[in-house]
Amino acid sequence: MTTHEAERRFGLWTIWLAADAGAASVLFLFAEADILGGKPLSQSLPWYFIWAAIQLAVTFPGVTLLVLRVLPGLVSWERLKLAFGHLAVAWLTLLAFGLRTGGDESIWLSSFASTVLVTLVGGSAALLVLSYALLSRNALQGREEVFP
Repeated sequence: MTTHEAERRFGLWTIWLAADAGAASVLFLFAEADILGGKPLSQSLPWYFIWAAIQLAVTFPGVTLLVLRVLPGLVSWERLKLAFGHLAVAWLTLLAFGLRTGGDESIWLSSFASTVLVTLVGGSAALLVLSYALLSRNALQGREEVFP
């Protein structure tokens, strides 16, 4: 793959990230509006189908960029930043799920359900930050100095 082809593909992945960020932001705002409006969970079933589709569309490219060598002509640091951009948007989508699901009082009556929800959202945030810190440190150590 040539450098030009890698840059073109990088642009497509970046556009996909922007589209996913927009969709996740709108989903997050709708989750907040449903909570403030007092809409019960029983009326939110279509929202959960939309959430699942967006969650898959956001998480897949992040994991793909992180695990596979999709853009071999690109510097690993740039690929890493793009992958974690997708995963950060995936976390925002997961946070919207947590807010929408946690906004119902019946969820908080069950201590197990509330513990699982808080652990899922908080644990995924901690995992995202720690893995970014470790992988970015390794990527920075692998860089060569152009001018010593």
